[in-house]
Amino acid sequence: MINSSASRGSGSTAPMAAPRGATASSPTTPAASSLLHSIVDVLDPYFEGDAKSAEEQFIARALYEPLRRMLTRLLTDPPRPAGTQVPHLTSH
Repeated sequence: MINSSASRGSGSTAPMAAPRGATASSPTTPAASSLLHSIVDVLDPYFEGDAKSAEEQFIARALYEPLRRMLTRLLTDPPRPAGTQVPHLTSH
C-alpha cells in the first residue's frame, strides 16, 4: 500500500506564481487583446490572397468559413442604437 501523505512531499504547497521579471502586456487597442479578433487574424491568410497552399485554403474554408463570416460580421457591424430591437427571423 502506498502512503498518500508521503507522495505529497512536505505537505505544504505554494501556489504557482509568475516569474519575477514578468509583467502584464498592455495592448494599445481592445482589438489587440481580443481573442475573437485574434481568431480572425489567424484565419485571414487562408481566405485572402495566395499566402497558403490550395489544399490548406480548401480545408480552412471547409472547416472555418461559417465561423470567420460570423466573427467578421460581429466585429464589424456598427452597434445598434439603444432601445432598438433585432428583428426576429421567422420562416414563412
